[in-house]
Amino acid sequence: MKDTRTNTASWSETQKKWIITVQRDGDRRRFTCSEPTKKGQRIANAKADKWLEERTTDETTMTSVAIEKYIEKRYKKDTERSRNIKSLFNKWFIPVIGDKKVGKLKVIHFQDILDNMNEAGRAYRYMVTAQELAINFVKFLNNNDMTRLTLNKDNLEVNDKAPVCEKGSLQPDEIYTLFTDPTTTYCGKIIEDRFIYLYRFIVVTGFRRGETVALKEDDILSGKIIPYKKKKIININNNTYIKIDESINRLKQVTKGKNKRAERYEVLSETALKILKDQRKLVKSLGISSEYIFPNEYGNFVSPRYVYDRFKKYAAYHKFEVDTLHELRHTFVSLNEEIEILDKIVGHGSEKVTQGYIHPVIDKLANASTDVDKRMDNVLEYGKLLKEYMEKEMCY
Repeated sequence: MKDTRTNTASWSETQKKWIITVQRDGDRRRFTCSEPTKKGQRIANAKADKWLEERTTDETTMTSVAIEKYIEKRYKKDTERSRNIKSLFNKWFIPVIGDKKVGKLKVIHFQDILDNMNEAGRAYRYMVTAQELAINFVKFLNNNDMTRLTLNKDNLEVNDKAPVCEKGSLQPDEIYTLFTDPTTTYCGKIIEDRFIYLYRFIVVTGFRRGETVALKEDDILSGKIIPYKKKKIININNNTYIKIDESINRLKQVTKGKNKRAERYEVLSETALKILKDQRKLVKSLGISSEYIFPNEYGNFVSPRYVYDRFKKYAAYHKFEVDTLHELRHTFVSLNEEIEILDKIVGHGSEKVTQGYIHPVIDKLANASTDVDKRMDNVLEYGKLLKEYMEKEMCY
């Protein structure tokens, strides 16, 4: 279904040129000509006609080509998310519908994609992402007159029995090991892990990996007045706050975080403050000067992938059941699930801090930091006893 021009160029007295605006594949484009005669009008119209005729997508377009155009239109920047979307299309969509004409696509074709994912044992959340992607892709086709297919969550189903990824957590004896034993392996040698305080910090704050490596010294806030977005906090309890408003993704790009609720403030517990103090001593002893709290050896932010790999080494050396930094974040959630405002601390809940109740929320943040200290003291004491008991049992 080709786009055809239904209008003609008109003369603009203010701009002194012929102007015509046309639309193709959902895109609007303006063409002009400064020749004041009717010839100028014909030239502007000809430019518009030529652009419209260049259209290469209609109901006979191959789906693989349409997918490329969808990605090009929707994901213009090279980001971690755009790469994940391209990978999902290439792995699951292209093999099933890539060689079909978009005008011939049916609901069953997209259902086959989800069924294939289910048979391969893919997680429920991953399949929901594919479902949403399929719906948005078909909307793109509709908007560009390439199909009349209707796709929604009512006619495209995800198997509700698909596996749900269970996140693991460190056990008390493993937490005790993490907080008392910094040793790991590197190139076959036993060394002290330079990022041990980063691991510990995630356990006591619940921060995401990308958020943690993006933290700067300027994000640590103390004093009588704490700037809080467009407001101010009267710091009557003399707490130390930390601001989380940036993240580093796997492509080493600085972003504003995973979602709109990722930006937040947290009152640091005494345990977290001690970890930061120890980290500063370590950085100083290594002769590193940096604005980042957990820098690499050159003083820049450390790659999220690198610390991910380093923790896997640490976990393997100590025979932990879990071996990812995200599971350290989940450990924080598991230890502190009774805290009333846990969703705000970890950046999951919706942001509802308003002038009317900003002080009660801030007060709860302060109380939450105290609760974290108490839980860490208890779990470390229990973890120590559990580890000693397990070591004795292994001797018999």
